[in-house]
Amino acid sequence: MENEFIENNKGKKIGIIILIILLIFLIFGLGFYLFFLRPNPKNYLDYISDEITSYSNSFYEKFKDIKTSKSDKTLNEKGVLEFKTESEDLKFLNNYKMDVDLKAKNKDMILNLNLLEKNEDFLTSSMYLTDNSLYLELKDLYDKTIKLGTLEKEDEIEGISIIDLYKNLSPLIECYKEALKESKVKSQNLGFTKIKFTYEITDSNQEKVVKKFKQLYEKNENLKENIEIEDFNNLFTPAKIEVIINRFNKEIYSFTKTSDNDTLKISKDEDIDKYNIKYNESEGTLEIIDNQITYEEIKDEKIVSSITFKLLVDGVELNYNQGKVNFNFSIREVENEDLRVALKIQNSEDKIDLDVDGDIKTSSDTKKTNFLANLKIDEENIQINYNGNTTLNSEEIEMPTFTNVKEANELTENDYNTIVQKLVGKLLTSDFIGSITGFSSEV
Repeated sequence: MENEFIENNKGKKIGIIILIILLIFLIFGLGFYLFFLRPNPKNYLDYISDEITSYSNSFYEKFKDIKTSKSDKTLNEKGVLEFKTESEDLKFLNNYKMDVDLKAKNKDMILNLNLLEKNEDFLTSSMYLTDNSLYLELKDLYDKTIKLGTLEKEDEIEGISIIDLYKNLSPLIECYKEALKESKVKSQNLGFTKIKFTYEITDSNQEKVVKKFKQLYEKNENLKENIEIEDFNNLFTPAKIEVIINRFNKEIYSFTKTSDNDTLKISKDEDIDKYNIKYNESEGTLEIIDNQITYEEIKDEKIVSSITFKLLVDGVELNYNQGKVNFNFSIREVENEDLRVALKIQNSEDKIDLDVDGDIKTSSDTKKTNFLANLKIDEENIQINYNGNTTLNSEEIEMPTFTNVKEANELTENDYNTIVQKLVGKLLTSDFIGSITGFSSEV
């Protein structure tokens, strides 16, 4: 009996000793993993790069057939604007109609808009984009062509497909990733689940970082052709980037970039897909739920504005709120590839409400457009109805030669007065003013 007790006791002691040894191995093994085999910050850049590329691949697969290309066709839109109201103060609007004649050529970047009264020109304007410069003509209002500005690069206005965007995005990310590996890199444990990676660009390593990026950029002919970089040093100014992640699933808890002039911090709420964003003095939250993205601007711990973009099964919807102003816009595809457009604007402070409902009915070569807008200002209701037809044809629109040109930033007060005076003169002789006073412009 005594021997049996001794044997049992020995067994328990051996079991305890083995358990202690296993615990020691576990502790040392865990410590070895945490401090020696922890995720490498350079390898994490590879992981992030692969994740972004994977996301852009899935995006590309969904939208690869969408592209904005320049068409040889000319768009013609002809329609009539008509006003109706039951207000006694605004009843003059019931007699007013205006014809709309619009022509646009995408290939040559030409837009002509003509507003007419009783088939006679009321206001004609044209816009042209040529030689990277944007020009505006205001017929009968100003005798010179106004040059609005110049684009830096013609490629910026070329039609570009989603596949072109993707081809540029992926190699650009690769260049940034490999260049950032040349910065000062380190990692730091923040407990059992969290780890912090730091990438620091300093005066001493900036040249090496820029050299690596430039080297990879120069090797990619497609990237060089589509994205022109004049000053590589501006891409990598001295800054510190800190990323805190979950060491097991690599989920990002926070991202912080600090430089001499700017500070950007993005942190994620652990319970929901909401990101807190702070850029210098600006602060907000970004929330992503299924097919909906919402950004809220925060000031003094209060939401001052919000914008929501929602991808619907049959279209898209956009909502914007700021103070007492609410804006809602949606466009949906209905049967036979027709489109339905809705717009709602409310300004409770100025007592303004605007509701617009529109239908765009399509056929092989013609689109019929109909929009009905209800405008309410200070309890006064105005109904605006537009009916039009849109066609595509081979009509030529010539690009004029601009000789009498004036830069927009060189317009003087006298120039502005000339434009305003001529516009007022047109209004005074128009049917619109005639409907107010009771006299026709033909008298």
